[in-house]
Amino acid sequence: MVTTQPTPEVLERAAQIADKTVRSDIELFAKSTWIDDVQFYDVTTPRLYDEDVAEVNDALEYIQLRGDVFPWVMHRHPVHAHLVRFEDKAPPSAANISGEPKVAHE
Repeated sequence: MVTTQPTPEVLERAAQIADKTVRSDIELFAKSTWIDDVQFYDVTTPRLYDEDVAEVNDALEYIQLRGDVFPWVMHRHPVHAHLVRFEDKAPPSAANISGEPKVAHE
């Protein structure tokens, strides 16, 4: 059923979509730069258009509101806070999934 009022299902789906695309919003709309072979994104400088900064600001706000729910972590440069980079989290190990400790075979 189509409705103009957001239902819980619509809001949940919207959050799922936003979770999947928020990182790429920064990667696409913020100008990138490389420092010591690490790619950073300048969240104050648009890649193409001035309006892109608003997209980046929305993405930053969303990341802050959602907290640690993403399969990656956003890091700010230690000296230049307007530069951010992304680091993928390590996938859970088999031990973490099964609940049993991983044993090394000799």
